[in-house]
Amino acid sequence: MSLLRAPHALATTALLLAIPLGAGCGPEAEDPGSALDEYSPGPDGSDRPEGAGGGIGGPVGDLAAPDGPASLRPMPEQAEPVADEDLEAMTAEELVGRSRMVFALDEKIRLLDAAVEKAPDSRAALLGLIDAVERKGIQLALTEGGRDRSKPFLYRAAELTRRLREMGQPIEGQERSFAAMVFYNEACNFALDGEPERAMESLREAVAMDFSDPIIYTDEELDPLRARDDFKALLGEIPEPAPASPGPPSTLPEPAPAGP
Repeated sequence: MSLLRAPHALATTALLLAIPLGAGCGPEAEDPGSALDEYSPGPDGSDRPEGAGGGIGGPVGDLAAPDGPASLRPMPEQAEPVADEDLEAMTAEELVGRSRMVFALDEKIRLLDAAVEKAPDSRAALLGLIDAVERKGIQLALTEGGRDRSKPFLYRAAELTRRLREMGQPIEGQERSFAAMVFYNEACNFALDGEPERAMESLREAVAMDFSDPIIYTDEELDPLRARDDFKALLGEIPEPAPASPGPPSTLPEPAPAGP
């Protein structure tokens, strides 16, 4: 199975992005260990990244935070789980803020679910929930035998992203790259699940969000779609990968002729 693609830098606070590899449909990493180190569970079973920066493939930024990239701020201490009675009393804004101090994805999702329920129009809460749900799916997909368990989370992240799109505010910049990859991951799962029509619709949504990763040309998880005319037409909207360089000519000496 190829690795799922993830937004460039999904890290410990709500909606952190960059662009290369993560988990889901996508290429094998040249060095899977180094690329995935930051998704390694912490000592408490959380997904807290190793090192101050966090994230996969690039610097960390928090789109839902008003005070700049997370990489420029001290990493917050891990917060304790919120009791049910306290959860009821907290505002959506307080829940979003608390979620940024939580590294365990299940607890983060719990807080952000409550925030979205309290304030359905809160863009920050919805962005944070999409990020946490997608990362939970990625985390499961990277565990042995966890791909099927990952699918409900990855499918949910795509549905939440459609809800974000329907809020009316343009999705731009890092959020747009994030949405494109969420839809791409969904397309891969639909293709694997034998639902080619839904897979194509998800791919069209990804391309509408400016998805342009040439991995689509080689991703084995999309092989069930490759004979389709609409898939071939969609490929025409994405740049083909550059051919591999043949490299410099050999400077090795010619072998000596064999003796008589």
